[in-house]
Order: sequence, then C-alpha cells, then structure tokens
Amino acid sequence: MRSCTSVLFGCLFPIVLLVIAAFTFMDFFTSLSDVEGKCIVSSKNTSTYMRTHTTTHTSGSGSHLRTYTTHSTERRYVVDLSYNIQASNGQGYPGHSKFDSSSSTEQQDTMNKYTIGQAYQCWYNPAHPSTADFDGKIHYSSLIIAGACVLASVFVFIIALFSTFQRR
Repeated sequence: MRSCTSVLFGCLFPIVLLVIAAFTFMDFFTSLSDVEGKCIVSSKNTSTYMRTHTTTHTSGSGSHLRTYTTHSTERRYVVDLSYNIQASNGQGYPGHSKFDSSSSTEQQDTMNKYTIGQAYQCWYNPAHPSTADFDGKIHYSSLIIAGACVLASVFVFIIALFSTFQRR
C-alpha cells in the first residue's frame, strides 16, 4: 500500500503541478505578446452571486471508514466593464472584462476607479482584441507560480523516488 501511495504521490502530484505550470507559463508568454492601447470605458455594471463550495473528506478504514462533507457559501461581487479598445493602428475593437471579488469594498473601489467616457492605458492581444488587461503588461506573477510549480514537482518526485528506493 505504501508503494502505491508513493507512486501516486510521486508521479500524479508532480504531473498535476506541471499542468498548472504549463497554463501559467502560457499566461505569462501571452502577456508578452500584448500591445499597448487605450481603452475607453462605455459602460460599467455591478452584480452579485452566491458561490457554493462542497468539500468531501474520507478517513479511517474498513468498518471505521467515514466520509465527511462540508458545504460553504460565499457571496461574490462582480464588476462588468465594457469598453472600446483603441489600437495603435487607429482601429477600434469592442471589449468586455469582468472583475470578480469576495469583497463589496473591492467591487466599489473598481467601480470608482473607472469613469464612463474616460480613456485608460491597457494592453490587449492583437490576435484576440476582445479583452484587455488594465493592470499591467507582463504577468510576472504567472511566471513565479509556474516556476514554483516546476520546482515543487521536481522536489516531490525526488522525495517519492528516494523513499521508494530506501524501502527496498
């Protein structure tokens, strides 16, 4: 049973981490190809919704096996922002972004940050100019997360490999 756990933990977990790393690397490299433009806000709306989380945990074994389920609900706050992206070539593209938060204060701050009719610096992907990034051009946080996932997957794989050979 221990060997099976080591194999699952040592192989499956690093694979999951590497998949996460691949997606975050893609986000980073996509942000490198974004170009600067101006976004003119045309409308902004707020909404809320309830998000439900369900967590299941199993513990024990045999006749003492128990499954516990926990449900939690949280209110989410959304700002829908519509804008017109003004590209450097003079072309205009309609765009739309959603800002999702767990805080009504953050929602209000986002609403106050953008004024209808006002132009803001933004970055967009010329191949898909329907959304823009208002917070910065390069997503360094994605690179940090991807790097951490790669390092963690290598570390977990080495630990699992070492513990498998140590038992023999």
